[in-house]
Amino acid sequence: FFQAEDGIRDYKVTGVQTCALPILIEKNKAILLNKQDKIKLNSGDPKTLFDFCVDTIEMFPAEKYILDLSNHGSGSIDRKATRLANATDLFYLNPSNMMLELDRKIEYLEYLQQNETKAIHKGICFDETFRSYLTNKQLQEVLAGVSEQALSGEKISMVWMDACLMAGLEVAALLKDCCKFLIASQEVELGPGWRYDRVLKPFCQNQILNEVEFAGHIVKAYEETYANITNEYTLSAIRLDKVGEIEKNVDIVGGLLETCLERQQSNNVKKTIKKCKNRITFEEPSYIDLATFYKRI
Repeated sequence: FFQAEDGIRDYKVTGVQTCALPILIEKNKAILLNKQDKIKLNSGDPKTLFDFCVDTIEMFPAEKYILDLSNHGSGSIDRKATRLANATDLFYLNPSNMMLELDRKIEYLEYLQQNETKAIHKGICFDETFRSYLTNKQLQEVLAGVSEQALSGEKISMVWMDACLMAGLEVAALLKDCCKFLIASQEVELGPGWRYDRVLKPFCQNQILNEVEFAGHIVKAYEETYANITNEYTLSAIRLDKVGEIEKNVDIVGGLLETCLERQQSNNVKKTIKKCKNRITFEEPSYIDLATFYKRI
């Protein structure tokens, strides 16, 4: 969480790590909170996230809050699994240009370790100790509860997802009523994730940024981190108050395509749709770029 005091000149960050204790980050300090509490925390338990948010808001009152979820993400895919491998393993060094590139022969979700007794229903914050995770629906319910109970109905300023595949329309739609901005990647992220020294640099330089400016800065910092080593990077700052318009449009287009499929001859519509989806996928091939798909249709 981010706390603003006197503009944004001072900042405090608290964090929960898997099977660790809450840590308060101040300038040149990392302060362990609740040292006496030896209970291991389960990042895949909705109560862990809810309690963390509520306690942080109570201890560090502020005008605006940012929640950062730094962990594996499975976006909007349903698969059976409880663990994700390091996404960096999907990249290889191209000797012709000395850039890191995604190995398109390997699907990202093939790195899910299979467990036939437990199914993933699209989520984030995988806890390998407790073999758990937060589903997208659980995340939405937690953040809606935080907005209502701890922020008196105000929205969380930003939700950052330092994780793979979380910038889909489905995720944005779930969070639109309780958050203002979603910062996330459509594509697989390199293992190191975000450079937080660059992300938080404006605070160290006493810059005054509004939400839109800061959201743009985060995306720019990500570009500066990876542009020189790979072309396989994506990050978006999404205004969630605009997502409802996209949802309605997708419903209309989807309905039209369903009608066309019902009336097609010789599978011509199905073939056209398949052709329009070709080569606009991400590392997970069931994800496509919506704008490009629309243009082709």
